[in-house]
Amino acid sequence: MPYPLPRPRLRLILWSLSLALSCLCLASPRPAPAQAAVLTQNNDNARTGTNTAEATLTPSNVNVGSFGKLFTLGLDANVNGQVLYAPAVTINGATHNVVYAYTSNNTDNSPCSVWAFDADTGAQLWHTPLPNSATYTTATPVIDPGTGTMYVLTKTGNDDTGLTYLRAFDITSGAQKGSIEVHASVPGTGDGSVNGVVSFDGPASYNRFHANDRPGLLLLGGVVYAAFAHNSDSNPY
Repeated sequence: MPYPLPRPRLRLILWSLSLALSCLCLASPRPAPAQAAVLTQNNDNARTGTNTAEATLTPSNVNVGSFGKLFTLGLDANVNGQVLYAPAVTINGATHNVVYAYTSNNTDNSPCSVWAFDADTGAQLWHTPLPNSATYTTATPVIDPGTGTMYVLTKTGNDDTGLTYLRAFDITSGAQKGSIEVHASVPGTGDGSVNGVVSFDGPASYNRFHANDRPGLLLLGGVVYAAFAHNSDSNPY
């Protein structure tokens, strides 16, 4: 049964890379100092990809002798969205700079997972598998630093006909805080319409097949925004 999510609310916009999880940093035997948080896709709500707080990297210290890959993490599925980063998170009584990843396999009915790793050592801090979750969930999650909550979109059962849920996780433990099934509808006579209404999660043979999360989730003004596009290579798009 779905149960209430901690705020924020969910608002839907209906419209139409798999990343290797590795860390680049100045090589050092000591834990690296905390960097600017990356809590949403491309660093900020404008999706600029910039880090205006960078104060360490220079043309002289970014070189083959002191800069490079610290570790590689072997995950059991694809990382389709961007990984996120939160500094100085307390987990099991210790403070960690943390890399968060959301994985999903490239076959139907394969479970998704949420992961947390120490960004300085690569040590796994927690792992939360999501039973009965489907593949092709590609939206980058978003983290609310005020509540320590990560929001993730998932689908249940078969990817083509499963239900879509917004789920909330505690970034310190991976425990699920809540989940809610996604619903939306607009007046219209397009594909899958019934009596002049097009429903986001309408008849299984229509809308569920054609709706899949694509752009990264956005957290703005206490609202989580999600956008969807086509799911599989079949008409209509």
